[in-house]
Order: sequence, then structure tokens, then C-alpha cells
Amino acid sequence: MNINALNSIKEFAERKMIHTNSNKTNAKFHIGNSQKSSQSGGIVLHKDGLASYGNADGENITIYKSDSYSEENPEFKIVTTFSDGRKEERFIDPREIDPSNANASEIFALHTYLVSEGKMETEISHTSIMAGSAGMLETKMDYMSIIKELMMMQYHAHNLKGYAEYNEILGVYDSFLDFART
Repeated sequence: MNINALNSIKEFAERKMIHTNSNKTNAKFHIGNSQKSSQSGGIVLHKDGLASYGNADGENITIYKSDSYSEENPEFKIVTTFSDGRKEERFIDPREIDPSNANASEIFALHTYLVSEGKMETEISHTSIMAGSAGMLETKMDYMSIIKELMMMQYHAHNLKGYAEYNEILGVYDSFLDFART
């Protein structure tokens, strides 16, 4: 079959999409206020939160501003649902998070805070920082090292745009840590 067999790129994309969507998968996207049972899998995004993140196994994190949120007290409410259906709700001041020793919900809250404060433009969903967090939402990790590794991976792949984006994130996190320590 030659290239002329397809009428357009759009038709090719539609055919590819139909093929891709015909595969059986547990990943489903929902936007709404209700939780979907994690037993059936799927990603649940909440429209009332500042940000939502989910894994295909039903784990998800949603960040909300707490009722007492203010500039002086930027407290977030973090609602985490684990793959076993367990739900955890906690309140945290994102300024107290150490990205070199944080779990997935903490780094997600910190990143959301930095974006909402205008200190960073790149949403965490446009990066690979949270990749591989499935089943590890409670595990503390060194996200500074993860970001450095992602940055260097982009450099070695000659993707200077990706390198610059991760370098910016690392710089903002470093500045944030310096500010938080004072």
C-alpha cells in the first residue's frame, strides 16, 4: 500500500484512533464530583480541585485549597485514593514539603502550589516527574534526583527544549528550598 491509499493525515489519525480505542484497556477518564470504584480501574479527575492526577489502576490524587487558605497560610487539602479503594484526606502547607524526600501526593501539591503562585509555568502533567508512581503513592522518594535524571536524559537525547524545561523546574525547586530554609 502506498501513501496515496490514505486520503489525508486526518483519515490516517482517525483509523489509528479507532484501532487504538478498540484495544481493551482499564484506563477511563471521568470528570465529575463522584468517585468511581477503584475495583473497576480507571482514572478519576475532579473538576473542583486545583489539580488531579490518576493512574490507570484507580489511584488518584486531587489537590484542593482548604477553607482556611490564604496567602499567609497556603494550606492544601490532599485527597488520595489508593488502588485498594482506601481513601486518605490530609491538610498540608506546601511550603513545608522537601522535594528531596517527598511522596507522590506531596510533590504533586508542591508543584501545584508553585504553578498557582506563578513561580513556574510547566504543569506537572506535562512532565514525566510522576511517571512510575503507580502503586507507590506513599513511598518517599528523592524527586530532585529524579528531575536531574530526567533533565540529563533529555540532554543525552539532544532534546534541548526538554532539557531546558527540566532545568527550569529544578531551578524553581532549588530556589524554593533555599527560601523555605530561611
